[in-house]
Amino acid sequence: MAQDGDVLTGTLGGNYKISVANGAVVTLDGVTINGTNDEAYNWAGITCQGNNIIVLADGSKNVVKGFNATMPGIYVPEGCTLVIQGNTGTLDASSNGEGCGIGGSKSISCGNIEIQGGAITATGGENNAGIGAGFGWDCGNILISGGTVTAQGGNQAAGIGSGNSDTSDTQSVCGTITINGGVVTATGGYGGAGIGSGYQNSIVGNITLSGGIITAVAGEGKFTKAIGSGDYGDCRNITITKGVTSVTVTGDIGASAGSYTGTVTIEEGANIIYQDS
Repeated sequence: MAQDGDVLTGTLGGNYKISVANGAVVTLDGVTINGTNDEAYNWAGITCQGNNIIVLADGSKNVVKGFNATMPGIYVPEGCTLVIQGNTGTLDASSNGEGCGIGGSKSISCGNIEIQGGAITATGGENNAGIGAGFGWDCGNILISGGTVTAQGGNQAAGIGSGNSDTSDTQSVCGTITINGGVVTATGGYGGAGIGSGYQNSIVGNITLSGGIITAVAGEGKFTKAIGSGDYGDCRNITITKGVTSVTVTGDIGASAGSYTGTVTIEEGANIIYQDS
């Protein structure tokens, strides 16, 4: 259990659960947590116990992978908020196959995720978002205000947002997504939006892009959007303001055919760049 002020460093030497005490600010300084894919170790690479701040030490390279295949790289509990800070430190977060890089998984919902800095790569496993909700489960709100963030969704999941829902009885729901700074690249898996919802009854709340350099790539699929909904997924309101430096989309912005969406508002002067898929 990491406590407030602790600095974690080195390679984890066994199948141990690393948790962060509620309210603690913890620094990662050259951490490698390569979880083993084994049902006996049913935990994430790092498990937050409440509201936490993780700081990436300058110049450090940190790798965090979940243990059991169904668990995320970094997990924050429902109703709580994880804040990630840093300047030149890097973080590579992923699951062992069926969890989010940062967020939830196919077996648990998660809380709010806020990225303020650092160079972060988050990769989702099958049916799970890179950053956000897992297969058939929920996540809170996502806010990115700085740093360099690269998010790749798993098959049928968004890069940033929600995962696959499969049926109306197992909906994957993500709260609001707000990006007001940083350099963000989000790519959906097959059937998933770059920023937005995953496949089939998957839901994402309001999406607001008001700052930063943003690139969103739609996953392959008949109706998948770069920003908005995945195939047969739902999205609420989408707002892109003129405050963004640029928004580059491979695909389109909005809802897929047969899906619900709120309004799509693009302010006059917003720099939107469309690229062919």
